[in-house]
Amino acid sequence: MVAKKISVHKKWDKPLPRSDGQWAIKWNGEVLLFERGIDFTRDEKKFAKIVLDSFVSLDKKIGSRGVAHQYLQTSIMASVFDIAISRYIAISRSQFLNIHTLIQHFKRLSFERYEGEQVKTGMVVRKGKCFNAGDSQINKMRYEKVAFDSSVHLTQKILSDTAFFRYVDGVESFYCCDAGLNIHGYVNILHDEFNVFERLSGARIEFLIKELDDVHFYIGITSSSDIEIFYDDKFRILFRKGRWYFIDTESVNRSIIERLDKGVVDPWRIFYSLSKIRKGTAALFAENDDEPGFKEMLVGHVSKDKEMLQAVESGIVVASIDRLCETGELFRILTTDGMTIFTNDFEGIIDFSVIVDTSLASKSAGCKNAGGGGRSTAVCAGSVFGNALKVSEDGPISVYYHEELIYKIG
Repeated sequence: MVAKKISVHKKWDKPLPRSDGQWAIKWNGEVLLFERGIDFTRDEKKFAKIVLDSFVSLDKKIGSRGVAHQYLQTSIMASVFDIAISRYIAISRSQFLNIHTLIQHFKRLSFERYEGEQVKTGMVVRKGKCFNAGDSQINKMRYEKVAFDSSVHLTQKILSDTAFFRYVDGVESFYCCDAGLNIHGYVNILHDEFNVFERLSGARIEFLIKELDDVHFYIGITSSSDIEIFYDDKFRILFRKGRWYFIDTESVNRSIIERLDKGVVDPWRIFYSLSKIRKGTAALFAENDDEPGFKEMLVGHVSKDKEMLQAVESGIVVASIDRLCETGELFRILTTDGMTIFTNDFEGIIDFSVIVDTSLASKSAGCKNAGGGGRSTAVCAGSVFGNALKVSEDGPISVYYHEELIYKIG
């Protein structure tokens, strides 16, 4: 979770705000005011409170002051998020230490490479022995459960061995581990009917978590060296470039569109997937494509052959987003240069591979402060006509509305 602004108030004589992008809490004798362009969700507030409580519980144990105290506080800040993450996903206090140990193991492994490529793996953590061996079929997926003859206790030595991270990749297969960090086997995904965004965002694992029962969470290392933790579609916890991020999927959706119709693919899956594999994109959710100035903003397309572009476009603009996800066309569109323009209800595409007149953004103070390159400027310029989103090639997702940044994560 990232707030646009965090203020500390020693004296606060007004009611604590809880909406309109503001959330204030009393903490350690002061009032902390969090501000951003959209409201904070219940899960984001819960996670923030755990982080703050973890910091206070450690800080109170420090008796020294002065320079020594500053050194210790720096050390606390480096580890308090690890503790908060472990507390957030632990079912009970007895599991905390093992979960914290597991996270430290994966953090070290996330820096490892094998023959020039990032090491990848993943596992689900359960209460019991996990499962009996055999094949299973559930709705859109067929998978195989492979049980070890005897369990293997997860240690740093085991984790750093090629046998651990080369044969189970966290994408097509993942380990099954109990809360005592004993690995009992692994699961191979044999066949599924999920689209590319569902696969990349972890929908297959969510599906199996429901089937296996008693699963606490999934933890894995991605091809971009991120550590990813989740157990359902409500959140993703990422360790990326030395920092932890709490991504509430409801916040991502709400920052883009006001209401999501049932059956329509979740926008967060699409843009989180691109962030995960480091593919940049720019998108606009146009409120009204007949609004004055909208047509003038679109100065051309990346494609130079109008005949070919129009031929392809004729099939894309009449298709639903769900269909474009199933065929893989939306993935190819979003990973091609130019801006993609969606309808405001996210049911279809108005245009794609669009070149935006970025000179419109140069007149805005909000856009001048956006930073970044051409993609940032184009998204800020487009935000005059609706919510505009940018996925950077280094991972972060930013959403603008009326030339102001309202949400950023990752």
